[in-house]
Amino acid sequence: MIHELFLLLYGHESPILTPKGVPKGFPLLSPSEREILLDLATLGHTHIGVRKECAALSSSHQSPIVRAVASAIITQHLADFRTKITNVEAAILKRDASVVGAYDVVPLATIVSEFDGWDRRLEYLHDFSCFLSAIGENEPVNGARVIDRLRKDIHTGYPDLEDIAIDLLKIAETTWLRQVSTWVLYGRLPTFGSTDFFIAEGAGEEARDTSSLIDDMVLKSYAVNHKLVPKFVDYQTSSSILFIGKALSHIRTRGAVSSLDSNASGPALEQLATHAGLLKALTSPLSAQRLSSAISSIRSSLSKNILQRLLPTHQIVETIEVLREFFLLGRGEFAVNLVEQASIGVRNRLRRLPGGGNTETMAAPQSSKGTIVREGEVAAILSRTWGTLSNVQSDNFVDEHLELARDLIYLTVNKTPIGSSTPKKPNIRFDDLLIGVPVSLSFHLTWPLELFLSQTELEMYNYVFAYLLAVRKSYIAVQGLWLGRRYPPEAIESSPEASRARRLRRTGREKNERFIWATTQLASFFLETISGYWQGDVIEAAYGQLMDLLHDDVGEPQERPPTSGANHGGDGESIWTAQYSGDRTQHDVEQRTRRDPETLMKAHNFYLASIKKNLFITDTEFPILMREFLTLTTTLVADVERLNSRRNLQMLDIPGVGGREEEARDLGNARHTCDLVKEQISKLVERLHYLDEQRTGSEGSSDGAKIDRLLMRLGLSNLRSGGNNEDEMELSDEEME
Repeated sequence: MIHELFLLLYGHESPILTPKGVPKGFPLLSPSEREILLDLATLGHTHIGVRKECAALSSSHQSPIVRAVASAIITQHLADFRTKITNVEAAILKRDASVVGAYDVVPLATIVSEFDGWDRRLEYLHDFSCFLSAIGENEPVNGARVIDRLRKDIHTGYPDLEDIAIDLLKIAETTWLRQVSTWVLYGRLPTFGSTDFFIAEGAGEEARDTSSLIDDMVLKSYAVNHKLVPKFVDYQTSSSILFIGKALSHIRTRGAVSSLDSNASGPALEQLATHAGLLKALTSPLSAQRLSSAISSIRSSLSKNILQRLLPTHQIVETIEVLREFFLLGRGEFAVNLVEQASIGVRNRLRRLPGGGNTETMAAPQSSKGTIVREGEVAAILSRTWGTLSNVQSDNFVDEHLELARDLIYLTVNKTPIGSSTPKKPNIRFDDLLIGVPVSLSFHLTWPLELFLSQTELEMYNYVFAYLLAVRKSYIAVQGLWLGRRYPPEAIESSPEASRARRLRRTGREKNERFIWATTQLASFFLETISGYWQGDVIEAAYGQLMDLLHDDVGEPQERPPTSGANHGGDGESIWTAQYSGDRTQHDVEQRTRRDPETLMKAHNFYLASIKKNLFITDTEFPILMREFLTLTTTLVADVERLNSRRNLQMLDIPGVGGREEEARDLGNARHTCDLVKEQISKLVERLHYLDEQRTGSEGSSDGAKIDRLLMRLGLSNLRSGGNNEDEMELSDEEME
């Protein structure tokens, strides 16, 4: 029986000692002996279960951390248990008096006392192995959960269990640090267990335009999976780890280290050894502060020795200025000329359609959706725009931003399906309002700008561009109607009666159209006000704060007029700047020129996110309402142009022109469109009030005050009511003129 017992404890199945103890029919056992054998059998079967679970985990689990911990349980803790069994068995064979009694009797109680405490250890290891096997869970356990569990278990209160947890935690954190070291030192994902690492290749950003490739090498995008980040690693540290590895990966892909000076390889190897030493100095249990300090030191060293030589701050500033001027419409003449050239292209294309000379067909850009637009036609629109902007320049002045934009910015047909969207990209499109088909203003992302900008950010720039340009295009069209409201000279009548009849007809037509022109003026005012708010209070304010940081980084004073909404409080800190201490000496300026590029990237990301939010793009309802309003505005412009054309032809007494029925029908359509436009403006203003109240209540007065200023600029008495009182909306002839 003793031999069978030790075989079971050692990890071999026993037909006699089952998990329920000795069978009831087994002779010569007292009840107390049965209870003792049941305890020892439970201990042996627990050992067998732990060994089986850990053996399976160490050979097949996808997480290297789980494999390492499972292997450590077998090779260290279960091996210690077997060593204890061997020692007890050796003591029995040697007839040690501490174990063997008189007449060579081995009391079962003595054997139980020899394994005192091991029942608690094996129960803990069994529970932990079940946790590693994710029994009862839908997903396998990952390395981050293992580390979090062990960091919690080191505070159980039992010294023996704490020793086991500390030992396993050391194995888990060492394996995790090896993964981090591969990424931080070389910019490579772990070759084994990459799915368990908290940094992975981004699935939605890998596709790039072929023009942005160099030697067919694609820069991969990476993202942090926060579910795989251990809890002791804060957000700042994980972001820095992502930045370091991504920068090294991009540099390796482009082979950019060879473009540095000839002595670059020496410092690079020295920095590699230094960085490895910083990580090697970390001990388990890992301290969040020490890990953050080590990662911060590696990030600063990488930025100082490599990144700032590849991508100087002045190049970042120049790129952001170009994006501001052309994607965010900071250069107003670019938007005006682009809309004009696009309108010329649409008219030329419509003339090629059957009945293209029809004025009604040319008035509605939606009618061009059935035609095929070639890439060359779209590219020609931007080419003509560049030519127009270049012609207005002085011969003695070279616009560097314009020349850079001509090299990097291009207009193409957007072939993305209409219904496609991602969590980061809204599904309400505005890119089809320029020429009737979706077009995209793209930026030729070249090296080393890829270290600063991502394709996702450029896609958002393109969306904001289409959003702003659609509003600007509608404003230009409506304002053009209002400014072009002129009447052709009347024909000289042969009789006073004919002249009086013509004058009465004109007076009646003006009275009927007064409501239409009032609505046109209302739409123009709304578009002008919200465009001015976006450009001045939102974009220019955020751009000014970002430029303050960037110009402070390069140590140059920024000569820029103050803008409303921007904080220019002397030495006061803004939301962009970090805290500085000490005197502002020349040494401080030199240190600021070594500003971490990651800080600039985060500032730019915050800048773009702030613009998205305050343009109301992130709202679920406002872009939908704005899209409907712009469509209605286009319809209103077409209706008014149709009325003007018919009226001008009637005044010239051209035979064959439609009579009063056609005029009444067109007038009715226009008035119906006006009602829809006013109703849509009312919905937009109501949504702005909702956003104002929501942001004021949840975030304080900052964003709410900005929307409140917009609402004060919009005539609340008329806009909020939608202008339903026709008498209030009517303008006199003198005011219209």
